[in-house]
Amino acid sequence: MKKQTIKGIISSPFGTRRDPLTPSTWRVHNGIDIAAPIGTPIYSPINGEVVATYFHAKGGKTIILKDSDNEIRLGFCHLQKMLVEPNTTIKQGQRIALSGNTGAATTGAHLHFSLKTGGQWIGDDYTDGQWQNPAAYLTF
Repeated sequence: MKKQTIKGIISSPFGTRRDPLTPSTWRVHNGIDIAAPIGTPIYSPINGEVVATYFHAKGGKTIILKDSDNEIRLGFCHLQKMLVEPNTTIKQGQRIALSGNTGAATTGAHLHFSLKTGGQWIGDDYTDGQWQNPAAYLTF
């Protein structure tokens, strides 16, 4: 039986959508929002490394993972609690965080889950690249 990255309900899909904070505006949503109660466990869908953990004004508490082949970046935002540290190896299925409602760009408790490919690191920033639909990583 497959495991889920988080148990919850997709509340906003990847792609163009009406912005929930400014409903008169349409924007590209660079991830998937999964509604879940605060404190719901979040598991890594990949083997890889924790690239960064930080607080972002809009995204709140955030974790960025990279896969073992250094080809993708997965982002986890609005977290209540981060359970991993930067530069540590993580295993598929490892609990990495608890869902929350942190940051300004939130309308309720959820995980914002994103995927970026083809970028490069310049200092602490992962630049360029392409946002992709992370749906394939919701189960593993």
